[in-house]
Amino acid sequence: MRYIVDHDLHNHSLVSPCSRDSRQTKEAIFAYAMTNNYRLVGVSDHLWPDTREHIWTSLQELPSAEKCHMLAGAEVDMDMNGELLLHPEEHSNVDYFILALTHLHLLGCVTDPAKAPLSLQDTADYLKERLNKAFVMDLPFERVGLAHFTTIPVPKGYTISDCLALFSDEEFKTIFSTVAKLGMGVELNFDPNNYDETTLEQVLRPYKIAKEMGCKFYFGGDAHHPETFCHNRRKFEQIVDLLELTEDHKWEFVKQQIQKQA
Repeated sequence: MRYIVDHDLHNHSLVSPCSRDSRQTKEAIFAYAMTNNYRLVGVSDHLWPDTREHIWTSLQELPSAEKCHMLAGAEVDMDMNGELLLHPEEHSNVDYFILALTHLHLLGCVTDPAKAPLSLQDTADYLKERLNKAFVMDLPFERVGLAHFTTIPVPKGYTISDCLALFSDEEFKTIFSTVAKLGMGVELNFDPNNYDETTLEQVLRPYKIAKEMGCKFYFGGDAHHPETFCHNRRKFEQIVDLLELTEDHKWEFVKQQIQKQA
């Protein structure tokens, strides 16, 4: 059966500093889910040192309906010392969290300012290093998603295609075979219409290899403002067709959460 687009686990509310949009409430996110007939929607604000208390407060009361459930999530970064900003004792505060390893532009938090600006090769190497550190952590991987893998800030004059070209097929196979073994979900949130044919093929390459390695996928629109909601369903459906996804490719965590509502 074709992959059913019935969820969106990556949404930011006004709590996230990069949103601060008074319209981007939990209720607005839930209304977007209901409009699109999703069974599951998540609020996953950035867990940074200055947002921690705000996030825990905002997750206390979430909207819900018979046919749609909102989950408490968080988007979690790894700092430049290799430490996650979600502490072990906080794992139970969320239903799931998405691991953001590509926010290399966050100087002083994710990237050492003394090493900036990163070259293209440094960017690729640093991402590989961060992935390897994350994979050996003691985490509840069955409810951890790998966020926006192909959204990588690259040096001026280069494209995402240039960066991804620095990963061999064998390197991607090693990365995603590990992801599959850990039970992590792989997030799909890129917009196919934003790329020319050559670039799109490079963006699709890691996800095709992830599929080959047995990875499971979930969707996340990464909305910071309500305008993003208008495009998410369209791009999700396009991705399903481009990757030829079936229900067998859906992340088990998503299936389990939807099954709870049955």
